[in-house]
Amino acid sequence: MSELLQLKKKALEGELVSENFDGRNIHADFIEPLKFISYCNENVIFARGFFYIYNDSIGIWESRSEIKMSSYLLKNYYQLQKSVSTVTKIHNVIKHLTMQDYFPSFNSKYNVLVFENYAVIPETREKFEFKADFYARQRIGYKYDENAPKPLK
Repeated sequence: MSELLQLKKKALEGELVSENFDGRNIHADFIEPLKFISYCNENVIFARGFFYIYNDSIGIWESRSEIKMSSYLLKNYYQLQKSVSTVTKIHNVIKHLTMQDYFPSFNSKYNVLVFENYAVIPETREKFEFKADFYARQRIGYKYDENAPKPLK
């Protein structure tokens, strides 16, 4: 289980608590990050200095700098509620997400290419609907044609 999922599990089970609470409440610093991760269907990652959010409509993980991620949070998650408390919440989310710094890889002996319409394993020509588990960060700008002839070697 990934570190982030373990952290989420512990927080939701009440293991991460503040000394100021009665033991049943999640530590205040973890509430907003966990809500945001849930909002993204757990499809948000921090790796190599960038944030990545999975865009299921195009099948790839899109990168964002810390500034762009803060803008994304303000615009999409906090609906442009500009206040000191929102800025503090954004800071807590950013801080929490940067605790885990790696990009997972697709656990397969094959590579996956993401086309405009499908994800495809080139060696087997097997096609799939888009899914976050492929961890693709780029997409080929063409539609996959399963009737196209095999490439020449």
